[in-house]
Amino acid sequence: MAAETDAQAAAVANQTGITPETLRATLESRLQAERVFVEDISAQARLFFPEISPSLLCAIRTLSSYFSASPRLISLVSFGAEKGGCGQSFEAVIVSPLFEKKTTLARHRLVNGALKEEIAAIHAWTPKCFTPEEWEKRG
Repeated sequence: MAAETDAQAAAVANQTGITPETLRATLESRLQAERVFVEDISAQARLFFPEISPSLLCAIRTLSSYFSASPRLISLVSFGAEKGGCGQSFEAVIVSPLFEKKTTLARHRLVNGALKEEIAAIHAWTPKCFTPEEWEKRG
């Protein structure tokens, strides 16, 4: 079950050794990232519909990031909780020149390859990838 308090999140991080800081350091070194912002979202809003499987929740979250799903749907279904696994969930913004001329899918594959071991040990990972130029345009 996902951590509901900071103390529970710290206990899970102690078990896996994965923290926002370790993820940031790995991404900076392996992807030549200029900026990396990692947020532990494990303790965010809980699941309102316990009958929904963790796999479906992950699919909804992934699709919502690509298709700008309704904020109402996203608020009704929380993605921090699940029935199995450690419950660690992270979101990240990564700015790297290695993303130049790559599609979103190629960027995600590059990031996921750099964090293969870490991703295998956590529940959910959501990267948002930008080139330095794209990041500057966002202001």
